[in-house]
Amino acid sequence: MSSVALFFGLTAAPVVATANVVATVAAYSHITGFWRSKPEVPFVTGFNEGIRKSNDLRSLLIFLAVGWAFTGLAGLLTA
Repeated sequence: MSSVALFFGLTAAPVVATANVVATVAAYSHITGFWRSKPEVPFVTGFNEGIRKSNDLRSLLIFLAVGWAFTGLAGLLTA
């Protein structure tokens, strides 16, 4: 995606940021849907750790999407 911004200049920053927000939201949605129907299992630490790590990843994806949204907004305001 960064090569698109370099090729088209600064005006592509909001487009690239929007595409990254969409991709981040899609990843968040996929991870949420995957673990939604899977309960934690007693005495199976690897499985439960996968659920916990995925929840950590989901929270990081939220921060990443917000960061891309601010970057796109900044690119829009400076263009």
